[in-house]
Amino acid sequence: NRSSDLQTPSLSGTSEMAKAALRKNVSQHELIAMQFQQLRNEQQSLSAKIAEMEGELSEHNAVIDALKDVDAARRCFRSVGSVLVEKTVGDVLPDLRDQCSKIGVLVDTMKQQFEVKSRELQEFKEKNNVRVRGEDLDDDESVSESHSVSKEEDGSSSKDVGVLVGK
Repeated sequence: NRSSDLQTPSLSGTSEMAKAALRKNVSQHELIAMQFQQLRNEQQSLSAKIAEMEGELSEHNAVIDALKDVDAARRCFRSVGSVLVEKTVGDVLPDLRDQCSKIGVLVDTMKQQFEVKSRELQEFKEKNNVRVRGEDLDDDESVSESHSVSKEEDGSSSKDVGVLVGK
């Protein structure tokens, strides 16, 4: 019975994706590959957001460096949302420094979340014996003993996604 094969202790209490996959009669290997891909996507999304915020931080620091030697009474323009506001350097500089410190705290928090997500991904890989093509395979498991999930199954492409799930 295929549905009883899918209800293993390692998959009990999983996400809505798992429940939907069980209803669609998806194999356990495909379900693990989907969950792994979701975790990897979340990790990559965090990485992209960290890079974006580090860019923002760099831009703020460049503006602070440009304004630090300018007379505090000199007028300058600041973009607030989509509105350009006229203020003085003396008004803008403390706000920029405050924003810069807040962005720094946000980047640190996101890096911690990234580390947690990386550990979660690694634990998932070890728990479900997931191997990614291009990574070194352990000697105790060969590619021929694994199940490769193809994107063709969801209609998007005929190339392999590169996720191998051991039997």
